[in-house]
Amino acid sequence: FGFAQYLSNSEHKFTIRGSPLYMAPEMLLKHKYDARVDLWSVGVIMYECLFGKAPYSSSSFQELAEKIKDSRPIEMPKAAHVSTTCKDLLMALLKHNPTDRITYDEFFAHDFLDLEHAPTKENYEKAATLVHKAVEMDTEKNAKEAFYLYCEALRYFIPILTDESDIKRKEVLRHRVNDYIRRAETLKKVAFIDKNTGKHLAPENKGNVSSLQRISSLEKSSAFIYNELRILSKSTTNMVDALEIGEVAEQYLAEGNYALALEKFQSCLSVLVPLLGKEPAGRRRDLLHKQVQIWMKEAESTKGLLATKDIDSLQRTSDEQCVLQ
Repeated sequence: FGFAQYLSNSEHKFTIRGSPLYMAPEMLLKHKYDARVDLWSVGVIMYECLFGKAPYSSSSFQELAEKIKDSRPIEMPKAAHVSTTCKDLLMALLKHNPTDRITYDEFFAHDFLDLEHAPTKENYEKAATLVHKAVEMDTEKNAKEAFYLYCEALRYFIPILTDESDIKRKEVLRHRVNDYIRRAETLKKVAFIDKNTGKHLAPENKGNVSSLQRISSLEKSSAFIYNELRILSKSTTNMVDALEIGEVAEQYLAEGNYALALEKFQSCLSVLVPLLGKEPAGRRRDLLHKQVQIWMKEAESTKGLLATKDIDSLQRTSDEQCVLQ
């Protein structure tokens, strides 16, 4: 940090400071630069942490400079397995043109960092409040809203559980979180129904048939919204296609294939949200707005359930520690 210097977003410099390996292209090429050079450096460090080498590994400064001057494409190792959000952040950081690079606000708000759900005391309290609301909705037989709330609570609880260092507290919290996961899975079976037949998308548990047959007016109305929207969208091909992708996403969610469900939700929303912004006032716009809101909630719930996969890795780590001891 001997070379470090505070630089606000409004300031520009020309002087070269720091290690060439972590230098942004505009800095190395002696162009005018601003605080965004540090975002490139973060990208280089992130790349090293993931793959054990720099994106432009070189044997000399001259070789490094040539690669950067040529703007050679940065590629991930062929055998690399990283999540979509991880890859998205990495590539957004390692943009040669600083104007194309991710901004600081976008960086701190990125899904891969997920700072909103960081393991803090305040977030623990948020999670507890969400569970309390989920229990209320559950008692009122509002299965879908209870499902959303449990999943939202899990997004806060999982990082807290992962971060907990006290073994006893971790075990108690793990049991509670597992209870919330099981209840969310049960409510998911109640909440998701086929848009055309009115039957449950998820395979039914014969031991719990009575609870699965309780479909609230909220779940029925969501099917009506979808079906009417499908009829009104026949003249707009990309809207029809996006609605079909959203329906597939719900199927994956019901089946427990959360990674594919999230991918499909994001795919359909990336089409529907811009269409909603251009849609003129009227019945179709109202229905599209409601459907987008429903799928946004379901996408967030999918993220909560996807995060529960960390529970398995925590359990394995705990078992391995017991064996070693």
